[in-house]
Amino acid sequence: MKLKIEDVSFTYPTGQIGVSDINLEFRGGEVSAILGSNGSGKTTLILISAGLIKPQKGNVTFNGEKLEKLGSKFRSICGFLFQHPEDQLIEPLVWEDIALGPKQNGFSGGELEEKVLMAAERIGIKHLLNRRTHRLSEGEKKKVAIAGLLAIEPRILILDEPIAGLDLKGEEKVIEIIEEFRERGSIVVFTTQSSDLTAALADKVILLSKGKTVAEAETSRIIFRSDLLVSIGVKPLKNIWSYPLKTKIS
Repeated sequence: MKLKIEDVSFTYPTGQIGVSDINLEFRGGEVSAILGSNGSGKTTLILISAGLIKPQKGNVTFNGEKLEKLGSKFRSICGFLFQHPEDQLIEPLVWEDIALGPKQNGFSGGELEEKVLMAAERIGIKHLLNRRTHRLSEGEKKKVAIAGLLAIEPRILILDEPIAGLDLKGEEKVIEIIEEFRERGSIVVFTTQSSDLTAALADKVILLSKGKTVAEAETSRIIFRSDLLVSIGVKPLKNIWSYPLKTKIS
């Protein structure tokens, strides 16, 4: 399973460069971190990777087929988490919002209920199912958005700042979920400004600055390069032994 970005560029109507000449490949069973400061192009890159915006130059393919050709088939297997849950939550009730994706994929009745309950339990929000989404805290909203992704059981998981706004327990659950998706052979991509989270989770790191790829390599080959991280506006690791790396130090 392979998601490939080839010679991709995108510029906003204001003239701001989103990304420029990006070439990347994301594989099943691999967690990739896109690491960069604010305004580096991280969100633009993953929106393009998920087929939510179309690049002005270049192509994105899944297993060799262009996303625009795959259309709804790709959307049914790709779960995308926006950084701000307000951009994602649509329905007035939590249960209804989690159910939205499975409904669109054709599920109803008992099967639909099973998927909603499974997703809510996995992220720890069964007690919120009858609550109104606009009355939730920021962290609760983010958990509902994550549950909505889990309910469609995606093969690809693309997450924008997945632990931002979460408490410690929420962070731990998200980390567990990402690791589970890796074990299933799914493609997992997340953006972050945290070198510590990257060291804890990522098999591969892409450093992004001003819409361009600065470096791309196994985590162990980049994450100790404090000079490189500082040069793109990212804080170095607080403690290089804080997390077990997913790749061997060489």
